[in-house]
Amino acid sequence: MGTNSRLHKSTVLLLTAVLSLTVLGGCNTYRAQQNEQSATPGANRETLMGRNQNPNILVGKHSVRNYSVDEKSLEMSAKSVPGVEGARISISGGNAYVTLDLAPNITAQHARDIERQVIANLVQKAPRYDYHLTSNDGVHTTP
Repeated sequence: MGTNSRLHKSTVLLLTAVLSLTVLGGCNTYRAQQNEQSATPGANRETLMGRNQNPNILVGKHSVRNYSVDEKSLEMSAKSVPGVEGARISISGGNAYVTLDLAPNITAQHARDIERQVIANLVQKAPRYDYHLTSNDGVHTTP
């Protein structure tokens, strides 16, 4: 009877230890999940360029997965800036190439100001792209 009693005590002790480790292990997993969820919003951003490396991430309520819809929307936004007569936007991956047709007789300084305003509007509309802008007087006019 003495060996049965010892066997019973050691089994109970072993089961208690396994149960304790299981409970403690589960709590640790819960804390790890909480830490992952509470990461800062900018944690997935590249520090050098200050932008997200995935061009397919949709940002904002005006996000679309169709480039032609995005291009038209961005063109309208660029044309809304005073001094811009026409705009053409081509999207390739995470890059948006913007060509502006500015009003005639604009000074170089005023052209740079218009370009800055256009870029600000486009970044606000669709921050997921890197914008490359070119502007000339009469780019979209036919000879």
